[in-house]
Amino acid sequence: MKISVVLTLSMLLGWSVLCPSVKAASLSLTAVSGAVGRLHGINNLNQAVGNTVGGDEMEAVFYQNGATSRIEIPGSIQTEAFGIENNARIVGAYTDESLVTHGYMYFNGNVTNIDYPGATFTQAWGINDPQRIVGNFRDPDTHLQHGFLYNNGKFTQLDVPGAVSTWPRKINNPGAVVGYFTSGSGPDFHSHGFLYDTRGRFTRIDVPFAGATDTFLSGINSSGMMVGYYVDAAGTHGFVDIAGRFLSLDAPETPPGIGTVALSINDNGATTAYGLRALLGTVIP
Repeated sequence: MKISVVLTLSMLLGWSVLCPSVKAASLSLTAVSGAVGRLHGINNLNQAVGNTVGGDEMEAVFYQNGATSRIEIPGSIQTEAFGIENNARIVGAYTDESLVTHGYMYFNGNVTNIDYPGATFTQAWGINDPQRIVGNFRDPDTHLQHGFLYNNGKFTQLDVPGAVSTWPRKINNPGAVVGYFTSGSGPDFHSHGFLYDTRGRFTRIDVPFAGATDTFLSGINSSGMMVGYYVDAAGTHGFVDIAGRFLSLDAPETPPGIGTVALSINDNGATTAYGLRALLGTVIP
């Protein structure tokens, strides 16, 4: 099923004020058939990775041109795939029989564990063509989540200053990282998107939509176009950020109470998302 819509983008000025000028962008969405529950990542060849729905054990899938195949990780009782680069290196996470969660990189049938030192829970979420990997790990003492950057066998902890927890999600080829972090406590506990740029600077990113309380960044392409989702009183909505112009997205036949989540975007504007089902889309600014 393919649905074409035209949505309105609002210009964000200084991350807090809506600009009265608006521009239109076209977006086509196609529902993914079969047992694919979510497609978390997509590369420039429109190869996507994600996971199945249903059953006792979640399985990672590779998706291209309507066909799916399973990603087999030896010793795994549950596997997810989160990111894929243009040479089809795949990253994700799997849980073994001891209930330890490992990050991994999968390429041509070979599996490399990506485990943060001392952690029993690691997830690898994003990979770029230079094979830099980002993800998160759980501190065994505090049980809080921290981000990491993995490059040439070396881990660097990547936390937003002052955050309670940090969750990097994707890294583009220039090396910019997006994700989200939590801050505050009690009624002031909220999630915010972040951009970690190639100069090592963090920028907090919140959608400008009235009533939004929490923002999550999920993907970024090489030109800096970003996708994610946000929460307001009605529920969860996806969004695209095109150089500070924000497009709000609700998947067809998916009420906000169930929620729409935009997960990734490639350099051609192809996106992955999900609502009631997994979705593929294309954004044309």
